Amino acid sequence: MSFVLPLTASTEYQTQNPVLFIFLGASNLARSFHGLKYCIERCIFPRPASFVHAMGPGRGYVSRGGILNAIYSPILNCGIFEAVQNKRIKNQQVVAFITDIGNDIMYDVSPEKIRIDARMKWITYQRELGNYDGVILEIQRMLGMSE
Repeated sequence: MSFVLPLTASTEYQTQNPVLFIFLGASNLARSFHGLKYCIERCIFPRPASFVHAMGPGRGYVSRGGILNAIYSPILNCGIFEAVQNKRIKNQQVVAFITDIGNDIMYDVSPEKIRIDARMKWITYQRELGNYDGVILEIQRMLGMSE
């Protein structure tokens, strides 16, 4: 017995509302990207999916990284959020996969700095989207961290 609905039973919501996936990470993500993308597309079918990514061996979130001759700018400064803004459709669901956070620690960046820089970039992104409730909530969270 199959629990998968036939395509003819798909709702308009399922076929008309794409999901935007953001992949952020280093070598682990780069190696598994195609399989992960394929799995996600199959799992949310018939809903369309689109993908943006910033990944590569040795990549860091707040530090330049890389391996051999490949040098990458920090993920938080590479333009990924601007790319998401340009690709995102109004009211589109966005899902982010944040992986491989250990490289910055290897580059002598404290976990606290990684966390604060990521939150500040998130606040800037939410402000640019006009999501002021999200900005206020994140600022409140950060103020609560300092107590």
